[in-house]
Amino acid sequence: LEHSAVLVGTAETFRKAVVDHGFMRLSDVSLLIFDEVHESVGNHPFHALLRDGLRATLPESMPRIVGFTASYLHGKMKLPGQKRRQLEERMKSQLWLPGEQEIEPYLPEHIFKQVPFHQDH
Repeated sequence: LEHSAVLVGTAETFRKAVVDHGFMRLSDVSLLIFDEVHESVGNHPFHALLRDGLRATLPESMPRIVGFTASYLHGKMKLPGQKRRQLEERMKSQLWLPGEQEIEPYLPEHIFKQVPFHQDH
């Protein structure tokens, strides 16, 4: 690990390395990137890794955490505010959603033109 700049693995692999076997400590990591972070509900390895792995980590030694999701509202669209707060609490994070003005310069330009429809009988 000491000669590695980047480690790639599943949430379960890292959970086992940190929590079950103590093979690595989160204080040895500077940045954690989670994809599909909306999955960190219930007893998902993302949640277990942070819940159990951060217990032995001093606040000043905690890694930065970036989580990506297309939508934190997966499953039933019930209680969106509660789902957001739960995700923020579990991931020790704050959700950030870009506004339309922030992403507009990066969107492709679409030009629509009307095409007449002729039905032949």
